[in-house]
Amino acid sequence: ATITTHHKEPVKHAISHTVWVSTGLVVAAILLAMFGVLSDDWAVEEESETIELFGTEITTKTESEIGLDDFSSTVCINGNCTTQTNDLGSVYDNCTSIAADMGSNSSETEEMCGDLGDTARAGFTGMIFITVGICVMLTTLLATFMSTRGTVFPYAQYYPFGGAALTLVGVVAWKMILPEG
Repeated sequence: ATITTHHKEPVKHAISHTVWVSTGLVVAAILLAMFGVLSDDWAVEEESETIELFGTEITTKTESEIGLDDFSSTVCINGNCTTQTNDLGSVYDNCTSIAADMGSNSSETEEMCGDLGDTARAGFTGMIFITVGICVMLTTLLATFMSTRGTVFPYAQYYPFGGAALTLVGVVAWKMILPEG
C-alpha cells in the first residue's frame, strides 16, 4: 500500500509566497529603522512670533529638530533664515568645559548642562538598541536565505520578532530618557 499526496507542488508554491512576503516585510522594517536612525526629526518644535518695533513689523520663526545624535536649529527673521546643526555629544562636552572654566561646581554644571547630557544619552541608547535590532533583522534575512538552501537556523522563526522588539525598546528608551521640554 502506497500513500501518495497530490498537494506537494501547491504547498511548495505557498511556502514560496510566504517567504517572499516575510522577506519583504523584514526589508521594509530594516529600511524604516535605518531612515529613523538617520533622521533628525525625532522631536520637532516650531515657534512663530510677530512683534512691532519702531513702527516696523518683525516676524520671527524658530524651528528646532532633535535627532538621536544631533540637532538643528533654524531661525528666520522676516524670511531671512539661518540654520545651524550640532552634534549633541559635542555640545554637551563644550557646555561642561565652559562650566569648568567658569569654576562651577558639579550641581551648577548639572543644572546648566544636564538636559543636554540626558538628550545625548537618550539618543545614544536609542541608537544602540535600534542598530542591534537592524542587525537582528539582517540575520533574519540570512536565515531566510539559508533556509531556502536547506540549512535551518535554530529558532529562526523568532528572529524578526527579536529585531522588531529591540527597535521598539530603542524608541521607548529614547523617549523615557529624553528630558521634558
